[in-house]
Amino acid sequence: MNLCKEAYVLLVGPTSPLSPILFDHGIDAICGSKVIDIEKVTRSISEGATFKEITGVKLLTMAKC
Repeated sequence: MNLCKEAYVLLVGPTSPLSPILFDHGIDAICGSKVIDIEKVTRSISEGATFKEITGVKLLTMAKC
């Protein structure tokens, strides 16, 4: 992170932790996912769905203010 002093730093990925504490460590925005329907997610995964095919998940972005 020491090399990113003048960059806008994104943490991107479906398993990125959506925790605002990361803003204290140099992250400017976090893009991840949150399970909103456990039954749908469980069914999708048990059927072998890829991440794009999983239902019951919401994609979120948190940005430092």
